[in-house]
Order: sequence, then C-alpha cells, then structure tokens
Amino acid sequence: MDQKGRIPEDRWNLAYEELLVAEGSDWMWWFGNDFSSDDDAIFDSLFRQHIGNIFQIAGLPVPEGLSEPIKKNLEGKKLVMAPPPQT
Repeated sequence: MDQKGRIPEDRWNLAYEELLVAEGSDWMWWFGNDFSSDDDAIFDSLFRQHIGNIFQIAGLPVPEGLSEPIKKNLEGKKLVMAPPPQT
C-alpha cells in the first residue's frame, strides 16, 4: 500500500530514513535465541526509538506497546524466521 501521498514528501523521506536505520540495526542480528550480547537492551531501545520516530514523523500516535522492551515480551518464547506468504 502506497502511503507516500498521505504525508508531505520531506516527512516521508525522514520516516523512510528512520525505517532504513531500524531495518539495518543490530537488533535484527543479535536479538534472537541464537545470538546475544551485553548490549541487547540498548539495541532494543534504539530499535523501538527509530520505529516510534516513524509514527511521530508521520503525525500518527506511537503505539503504547512500543514503549516496552521487546525482549521482556518474548521471555520463554522462541523466535523463528517465518517463510514469506505464498502468492
């Protein structure tokens, strides 16, 4: 779904930049069951901050759950890569 027409282009570009930073963060690599570091809490906080920035830039409310550490909500659960949906 194309969201670009819903916010000014300069804000769209800022939001997209935040998305790229979040996508390229170490959270994607170190925040699973197979990998960990002493900095998991920092990676988690930075990742959630960048995602929250996307909402703020777009003029949308930041989801409440985004303020809570992700790892806290995953304790006892196994993270797995899901295959893409078949089209």
